[in-house]
Amino acid sequence: ELVEFYADAEASARHAKHSAEYAEGEVAAKYAKEANDKELRVSEASLKRVATISDEVKAARRDMVDLEKEHKKWRYVFETLKEAHIFFRNIGKL
Repeated sequence: ELVEFYADAEASARHAKHSAEYAEGEVAAKYAKEANDKELRVSEASLKRVATISDEVKAARRDMVDLEKEHKKWRYVFETLKEAHIFFRNIGKL
């Protein structure tokens, strides 16, 4: 079961990262289209800046951070249990 929790947490974290990148690209594309309709020239840096400060991207990144934190927690638990046999073997030698 622990492996399933770990795998689910990892998949959720990866999905959240892709969702954040997608949201950023979507906002940048929307802003670029609006600028193009108004015949304005915008740089890549300004598109990235607008996308970064949008509420949608901020929320997606916040979700990503939370899910990555959850993934790391399960990774630490998994690694601790994976190496616990060494600790208990050494206790048994005492």
